[in-house]
Amino acid sequence: MSKNKWHDKKLADHIVSKISELIIGPKNPNNGFSYSLTGFKTKFNRTIEDYQDILVLNARFNSDVPNKMQTEIVRKSIFTACDMGKSHSGVISEKIKSLEKDYLHKPKNTYCLLKTISILYGSFLKKVSINNATITFHKRKPKYFENEDADKMACSIVGSEILKNFTYVKVRVSARCENKAIETAATEFDFIRGIWNFTINKKFGIRKTLSGLPMRINKIVCGPCCTVHKNDGSRESGSFWHDTNISREFRILDIQKEYDFCKKDEVCIRKKSKHHSMGFFIKKIFIRYASSLDDENMTNTFIRLWSLLELVTKTENANYSITIQRASLIFIDKQTVKITLNNLRNKRNDIIHSGRNFDSSEQDSYSLLSIINSIILFLLDNINSFKNIKKYEAFLSLPLNKKEMEHQQKEIHDKLKIFELAQKLNVYS
Repeated sequence: MSKNKWHDKKLADHIVSKISELIIGPKNPNNGFSYSLTGFKTKFNRTIEDYQDILVLNARFNSDVPNKMQTEIVRKSIFTACDMGKSHSGVISEKIKSLEKDYLHKPKNTYCLLKTISILYGSFLKKVSINNATITFHKRKPKYFENEDADKMACSIVGSEILKNFTYVKVRVSARCENKAIETAATEFDFIRGIWNFTINKKFGIRKTLSGLPMRINKIVCGPCCTVHKNDGSRESGSFWHDTNISREFRILDIQKEYDFCKKDEVCIRKKSKHHSMGFFIKKIFIRYASSLDDENMTNTFIRLWSLLELVTKTENANYSITIQRASLIFIDKQTVKITLNNLRNKRNDIIHSGRNFDSSEQDSYSLLSIINSIILFLLDNINSFKNIKKYEAFLSLPLNKKEMEHQQKEIHDKLKIFELAQKLNVYS
């Protein structure tokens, strides 16, 4: 654990001062609404969740603490400090450290995430062991696993005829709590699912629905429900997770012909992600790839694909022009790619700012995906040329043509001459 829990101490001080102003007391009477937490005396005259979420983002947590637990720890720390009459960022920081330490001292238990995916079962589907997860595939629900309520919900969403052709997936992980188990299992499985979908998508290229509604781009998608179990198959809690946005429009993929290609790419990409300093970045790309292409709504898919483009070009916090310049760099016909991306950017802005939808969203999504797939392939093929993520960013930031590079070289040369003159005049000691 880090000694300093805050990324930005001044921000923490400011947010905690704002929270203090909301405590109900003699100087701040109840306005008819109170926000409280069971087991604590302090009450606030409005919800503090917005401030609480900022503190969660600003706090340094061990990577083994799941997001939901981080929120719970910060919330309890705020109420504890306020109950003590010491609503200061330092007191809250110390309480966060204490609660985090308590959580990390908990023993780990075995959990299993049970879900379904849209592929036909085959005995060729081999077990996958990755980091802290073991993924197995089953034709039927594993014995002793209790999830009848989830199966009923799934049937009501996609229909029993479709559901019976799904393959069951069991992801076994070791974790300190159910939330961390879900987080780890979903992340590791989506990494594999992202790679498999990438293999299939780059092979089949651009497709267009000739009639009816467009189909989602990913061919391997998760079913509508999932449950978390103890190692013996019993449920950790009575709840299950379901996606009501999923419709009956499912196509079950017979993956047997593509399986060897998927496994070949999986082995290669996992090896690169494990042994290279950019491994975390590679993994993040494929996890995002899996979730970005699951939606049946092509407008949503298009928006998520632009976000994926920003990720692969490392321009999440940059303006569009930098994203487009970096994305164009690896292509021979850079100018055409730039024109295409500028057109797609304008459509993306129209969707975001005016709510306007385009009939061409499916075609636009495939155009954008084709560019993204090319960048990912380039990165995988040349990853050993980049020592780290900064070298990759520096490469993508290069000018698009030799003339521009020579101009920059001349500017640097001129600046060095001026610097040498400054040294002679003792401007720099």
